[in-house]
Amino acid sequence: MSTAGIASIALFAPLVASNAVFSARRASRGVDAMDENPLFALANFDIAAAQILKGGRAAKALTMAIDEVDNVATQGSKKLIEKGTKAVQQSTKNLSTIDKIAKGAGKVISFTADNINPIIVGAGVLKVAGSDDKLDTAARESTSLLCMFAAEDAMKNFVGMPGITKENGIIKSLPKEGAYKKLFTEKQLKAIKDYCATKKCLKYAAGGAKGLLFVGASIAGYKVGDKIATAILGEKKEDKKNN
Repeated sequence: MSTAGIASIALFAPLVASNAVFSARRASRGVDAMDENPLFALANFDIAAAQILKGGRAAKALTMAIDEVDNVATQGSKKLIEKGTKAVQQSTKNLSTIDKIAKGAGKVISFTADNINPIIVGAGVLKVAGSDDKLDTAARESTSLLCMFAAEDAMKNFVGMPGITKENGIIKSLPKEGAYKKLFTEKQLKAIKDYCATKKCLKYAAGGAKGLLFVGASIAGYKVGDKIATAILGEKKEDKKNN
């Protein structure tokens, strides 16, 4: 079994899982904001599309890694791998369509995919611009985003969330060592690695878990920031009306 192929699976699986969740949340946020703040809604749709594109790139690379593992796997192992990655492979079928959309939009979506955090900040600015109480909204949104980015950074460092880049049309992974490894001895880490090697499905489960932990940290960070802002500024005006 190819060590390089297995390593690629471990790197790209978290990116597929996290971007799938993030894109759905951003699209939902865009729909909710369409009536009151169309520009903020469009910014969220752009971010959602960019996250789909990022997930699609990772899914494409993951499928290539799976194929590499399949080439040297037994027939029984192939069936196990195919079953465990069916959803990922399905998403890659739409990758060509996603690429066409990106080109048709004047590479806006591709640019967003490569600069996601600054664009998220920009979306926050549009949210503030479209609000009635701009000072209050600015204070709440900036606090929430700061806490969200801090939580994401902390989780990235803890689980070793990989990055991804595209150079000359080739998708490359950017591995990152997880701080969680400091909780274990070298002997324990080797035992865990050896056990995972005997359970092929864990290659995908572990990567997906990293991605979902990152998503959870991001959502929790934003909510904590919102609660901090509420504790300092009081409830939002619309919340007071509803109580």
